[in-house]
Amino acid sequence: MPSPTNHCLSVRELIAYGDGGLSTHRVEHLNACVLCRAALDGLELSDQSTQQSLLDGTFMEDLDGVSLTQASTAKQRTLSPARWLVAASLLLALGWASWQYYYASEGSPSYETSPLAYVEQPYRRQMRSAGITTDMYGAAAQAFAVDSFIRSIELYKLAIPKAPTELLRTRGFYEIGIAHWKTGDFELAIDNLTRARLGELDYYEDSTWALAQLYRQTGYLNEALSLYRDLLTIDRSPYLPKARQMIEVIEDSDANKDD
Repeated sequence: MPSPTNHCLSVRELIAYGDGGLSTHRVEHLNACVLCRAALDGLELSDQSTQQSLLDGTFMEDLDGVSLTQASTAKQRTLSPARWLVAASLLLALGWASWQYYYASEGSPSYETSPLAYVEQPYRRQMRSAGITTDMYGAAAQAFAVDSFIRSIELYKLAIPKAPTELLRTRGFYEIGIAHWKTGDFELAIDNLTRARLGELDYYEDSTWALAQLYRQTGYLNEALSLYRDLLTIDRSPYLPKARQMIEVIEDSDANKDD
């Protein structure tokens, strides 16, 4: 059954993937989803102005209100195959995403409640945008993947100051926070995850969820509840149903203590 974390990527997320700024669970979805891969292939055929018009929502607006005479004239024009491939690929992906949102909302899935459940882990990423050939955090993420957390932290400390964009800097804070969490250094984990939460907006939801889970693990339940409730204010957040469940778990636990 599809879940809210499996909805197809937006145009903005597809572009972010090329810049290496897409979160881990979205990269995993992209790699597994035929529709998203087709949308990405279509997007890569487009030029920068076409990508910007897709982001602005103006890509197809010139067809609104076309008269019969204009339509007849338009048929005689030579159309750009790449442009229409972009449109077809992205519209197909977005249509599939809408179905998944509806389908997921009709079900009643269960969720894990362990502290690191659904927390995005450091992930070595393929960089596809022009001029970027390597993942600046690749070695650190690889060390994390083989449980070399101390080495991972050392590599993140070396790489973060060199981050060329706020998005990549935020990713570094997020992932080193998770690495500190795994070593049991909760204070530094909270510090770095908070930096990520206050950084580039693309990491706001992931870092809010991670912080909430960490606060819950360390017994700061009021802080955890506050963060879970922040996630409830974000429409269609993939963390929304999980945040609701965690609020219920904490409130039920408090109620049982009072009995």
